[in-house]
Amino acid sequence: MKNSNDIDYIYKKLSSLYPDYANKKPKAKIYSKAYTSLIGVMLSAQSQDKRTAVACRQLFSLASTPGDMLKLSQDQIIEAIRPAGLFNAKSKNILATSKMLLVGCHKHKKN
Repeated sequence: MKNSNDIDYIYKKLSSLYPDYANKKPKAKIYSKAYTSLIGVMLSAQSQDKRTAVACRQLFSLASTPGDMLKLSQDQIIEAIRPAGLFNAKSKNILATSKMLLVGCHKHKKN
């Protein structure tokens, strides 16, 4: 896996070869927390980037951890993620994933 120095070096080399595209490094779409990155990927399925971004913003303003997500009703999640489409299935999967992460963490801590 490349680190940020490697990536910067690659972009500099490519920029020298293709000056028309210099300084067009894409913005990272990965969130700082693994959980929000996972949910963001789930929301992105069959969705445009702009709609996914809106849905992520709305959802993560309500909850950004598995525990907080489980405090929300499925209807609250649906309303937050509606822009991403397929909101019924995605809301069920978000709740199920959040529950699995918490249960899995507690089982792992006990052992």
